[in-house]
Amino acid sequence: FCIRCQLHLAVGAVGAMAAGGTPLDLYEVLGITASASQREVCLAYRRLALRHHPDKVPEEKRADAGSRFREIARAYEILRDERLRRRYDETGEYDGVADLPPSAYDTFFDSFFGDEARGSSGRSADYTYYSLTNYDVLTLKEEDLPAYMRDIVKVGLNYLTLVVEDLESREVVFLRHQRVDILYIMLAYFEPLTQTSFEDGYIIHYYDNPLQSGISPAWSDQNVLGGGKLNEAVRRQRALSQKQFE
Repeated sequence: FCIRCQLHLAVGAVGAMAAGGTPLDLYEVLGITASASQREVCLAYRRLALRHHPDKVPEEKRADAGSRFREIARAYEILRDERLRRRYDETGEYDGVADLPPSAYDTFFDSFFGDEARGSSGRSADYTYYSLTNYDVLTLKEEDLPAYMRDIVKVGLNYLTLVVEDLESREVVFLRHQRVDILYIMLAYFEPLTQTSFEDGYIIHYYDNPLQSGISPAWSDQNVLGGGKLNEAVRRQRALSQKQFE
């Protein structure tokens, strides 16, 4: 399917001009040609967004990375929409476009978990953990998950951008167990999504059932158990901040 600093930070969409007042060439921003397919637009955006994600660069480079991150989000939001892309192709205009998301981070997030995600086949599930047929593939629609889960999913995706070096070559899917419905999994995998994806993919999981009040929800990463190491800054990215939790 195809539809990403602190994730609760609200960053507005980039303006209609590049530095110096020069209009942006949206195709050039994404490094593609005007004949690129919608799939190519998506893959180009995700590759660049992962490369320029502000959390993946040193502190002194975050301001520049954030500007670039917003710029490519702006280009993607226009070129992914057939109506807006057609207008841009015909007129070269894109300033004042309405209904863009409020944050470049929302664009990054939705590029992985948008409406194109598909549900499961409906097979009767058992309690097996590592069985794809026991999971529903979730989108971000209200009927799929409660609103509070959006921040939890954002934290999970942000964490994957830091620990999966080749994430730009993978897809990411968000799954909920059909029987153990408090169990959620985020899986970074190489297409297609099959049972083998559980073996060669990168999995983190989340239980939506805190053991006691006051403990911030956090993703668990079994890939770093038994010898794997994370620096403390990356480890903290697995949990919601107290502000997000409240």
